[in-house]
Amino acid sequence: METNLRVLAVAHNDTTLRLCLLGLGVEGMDVRHALDFEHAVQSVAVERPDVIVLDTTIPGAGGLATLRELTAHPATARIPVVTLAERAGTGEGVSHWIAGASATIAKPFSLDELSQTVRRFGHMSAGQLAGHRGDLLSRIRELV
Repeated sequence: METNLRVLAVAHNDTTLRLCLLGLGVEGMDVRHALDFEHAVQSVAVERPDVIVLDTTIPGAGGLATLRELTAHPATARIPVVTLAERAGTGEGVSHWIAGASATIAKPFSLDELSQTVRRFGHMSAGQLAGHRGDLLSRIRELV
């Protein structure tokens, strides 16, 4: 059981937030939450998460805009972001990867898939994350 990963769940939907808090918490991860980008940046300074889980259905600026802000902001740019998307297998998932997501999981998702994905990216080094990002972008270029 993992006990050393810190996760920040950015979700406005109560069901998604509870699933993240309970599902990852049962796995021994320290899970905190934020409702939007501003709260996420504030939390990062204090919590120093290893991974951010972002529900892209958040209201306001929207999930894709929030993802872009998270991957561009100096406080959060180096933290892997796992997005939860309505249609991850379509252009939405590709949009998330282009915007900087490390992985995209389709909703509804299994807690097992979520915890495995969070564990995978939470234990990657900065070099491994950069290599993964480069691989994703290469695959996207091949598609277009």
